[in-house]
Amino acid sequence: MHVNRTFFRRVTRIKNYVTITIPDYSERQFREHFRMSRTTFENLERMLALDLIRTTESGRFTLDVRTQLLAVLWLLATPDSFRSVSDRFDISKSLLHDSMKRVVVALNNLADRFIKWPTGDQLNKVKQRFSEIGYLPDVIGAIDGCHIPIPAPKVSSVTYKQGWVS
Repeated sequence: MHVNRTFFRRVTRIKNYVTITIPDYSERQFREHFRMSRTTFENLERMLALDLIRTTESGRFTLDVRTQLLAVLWLLATPDSFRSVSDRFDISKSLLHDSMKRVVVALNNLADRFIKWPTGDQLNKVKQRFSEIGYLPDVIGAIDGCHIPIPAPKVSSVTYKQGWVS
């Protein structure tokens, strides 16, 4: 039986991004791409290591902890697609997806150690302040963010602040 090999293509990926390119980033560049300092990343890497180390059924290790964490943080910190992130970190989309699930579960397990929700009077003060600055009732916190401009509809556009829904 003859198999037409033209359907199979070799995927060209970026090589050595984790081992050569990222170590060359300045502290500013690292923070821009991963939304944290190198020191914070290294601490996080140590905290999550046991949750992210995986072996195959044959006992071989899968993707190393550093690559998993860097790739997932890049995915979470940028609007990049699974395809572009897997290309950048030289891993398959399915491996990136599996890593994403592991990293998010591991981060959720640490959340209570680092995220403290306001209570009592502090809760009411925070809600009031967000209501004043963002016209959003009952908001008690925000993490990073960017404005995505959504134009107001043609009908009643004057009722929207500066002509934008967002």
